Amino acid sequence: MSDPNFTIRQITFDCHDPSKLAKFWSAATGCEIAADYGDFVMVDSTPALGFQRVEDPTPGKNRMHIDVGG
Repeated sequence: MSDPNFTIRQITFDCHDPSKLAKFWSAATGCEIAADYGDFVMVDSTPALGFQRVEDPTPGKNRMHIDVGG
């Protein structure tokens, strides 16, 4: 049987300007920007915050998802 325990590792948000949002949340949380790949920027918080560029929001699509791990 698998272990039912898990940890939220990262919360990822779809957005138009990942760098701008990451800078805001970095300042708001006091955490460093851990990675900046242009279209994906990650803040080294707990859990980590990820911001990924999308050109146009898809109607009915979740704009945030949670990454979990054991």
